[in-house]
Amino acid sequence: MNPKASVVIPVYNAEKTVRRTVESLIYGTEQNIEIILVEDCSKDNSWKYCQDLSSRYPNVYCYQNEKNKGVSYTRNHGIEVAKSEYILFVDSDDWVSEKYVEELLAAAQQNPESLVICGLHFRDEVSGNKRDYIWEKDGENVYCITQKDFFKLQEKFHLQQLWNKIFSRDVIGKAHIRFDESQSMGEDFQFVLDYMEAAEIETCVVLNSPLYYYIRATKTSLMSHFGTDINEYA
Repeated sequence: MNPKASVVIPVYNAEKTVRRTVESLIYGTEQNIEIILVEDCSKDNSWKYCQDLSSRYPNVYCYQNEKNKGVSYTRNHGIEVAKSEYILFVDSDDWVSEKYVEELLAAAQQNPESLVICGLHFRDEVSGNKRDYIWEKDGENVYCITQKDFFKLQEKFHLQQLWNKIFSRDVIGKAHIRFDESQSMGEDFQFVLDYMEAAEIETCVVLNSPLYYYIRATKTSLMSHFGTDINEYA
C-alpha cells in the first residue's frame, strides 16, 4: 500500500531530539505514512541516529547529503524522494500531536482546492514560556478563510511557517516548487506563497487546534523572540 503522506524532516546536529520527533509521528493515529530523514552532514552523531531509526521502523527512510548544503537544499532533497500524494514538513527539534497527520490529511482530502493549516503550540525551553497559536480561543473546530482575510492568517501567525500545513505533491511537482537555496531567511514563507500561487488557492481551511509543537531550545534560536508579541511577525 502506498503511504498516504510523506513527512520530510531535515536533520542537522539533532542527535538529542530527532528520535522524539520521529516517534511522535510513528505513534500518531495515522500509521500509513513515510517519514523521510535527510541528514545534512552534521557535526554530531545525527546520521547514526537516523540510521538507527530507519532500521527500527520500516516506514522511516534516511538519506544523507554529500556535503553540508543547508536546510533549503535538504528539504528539496526530501521532496525529490517523497512518494505520497501529500507532503508535510517537520523540523528535527520539534514534535507533533498524535492527530497531526490524521487531521491535516483528512481536511486536505475533503478540501482539495484549499490550503489546510493547523494551529501550533510554542514552547520556550529556555524561559519556560508556553503559548498556543490558534485561530479563535473557545471557537469552532474548523474555519474556512477566504482571500479577503488572508492577512489575518499572517497576523495570527498561521501563514508564514511551513510545518503547520499539508501540501499536494502533484502541485509541487507540476509547478516545480522548491525552496530557494540562495535565501538564508524567509525561504519557508516564500515556498508557501509560491505554492498558493501555483495551486490558485482562494480559501484556507484552518483547524483550530495546536497540532504542531514548535520548540525553542536555545537562546541563539532564530526564533528567539517568537511568542513574545504576535504583531512582531505580522
